[in-house]
Amino acid sequence: PPAGMHYTTDLLRQMCDVWEKHGSGLIAFHGQSGDIMFQGTDTERVQSAFDELNEMGFDLGGAGAGIRTSMSCVGAARCEQSCFDEQKALRTIINNTLDDMHRPSLPYKMKFKFSGCANDCVNATHRSDFAVLGTWRDDIKVDQAEVAKYVEKYGRKWMIDQVVPLCPTNALSLNDDDSLAIDNPSCVRCMHCINVMTKALKPGDDKGITILIGGKRTLKIGDLM
Repeated sequence: PPAGMHYTTDLLRQMCDVWEKHGSGLIAFHGQSGDIMFQGTDTERVQSAFDELNEMGFDLGGAGAGIRTSMSCVGAARCEQSCFDEQKALRTIINNTLDDMHRPSLPYKMKFKFSGCANDCVNATHRSDFAVLGTWRDDIKVDQAEVAKYVEKYGRKWMIDQVVPLCPTNALSLNDDDSLAIDNPSCVRCMHCINVMTKALKPGDDKGITILIGGKRTLKIGDLM
């Protein structure tokens, strides 16, 4: 799929027209892999459908025991939590592993996925062998004026119930003046506080990636994360 799933509506309509002509018209969008699956046709009509999709600029087929369909989140294109250029990373990987997709040379399946932060919207950690997650090394950026607005709008009880205790490392505390204190060395960048207080908290400026390598070789019995 294109990086970040950036299909145009015109292109999707062209795909639908091709499959209405050569197949059943039934199309499935696979959420975990990003694949578009054209389901249901006769054997003699498969090649003609392939030819039209090829003319649109698409490659088709299955990876088998090789590099699988890689994915990136929408990331830097639309998301303020993005910590790196996920789509460029995905495109670079695909361009450099294309031969392994067409001519599988690996002993087992291999998948790359790229998420811009620890929210991991494409399930890179759980559903890939080479997971890349965006993160940062410096302190969370805090706008204390916006923190005070959250307290004013939702109350101290909401802060104490929904924000402070849900930090997995107890790195947050609410001061008497309604400001938020963060023990940044204890922060594990889980994104919870940023998700619930988006206007007040943001990822730091020293951004980069965490790479997790492991996976599910030999039918999930073998090398693990």
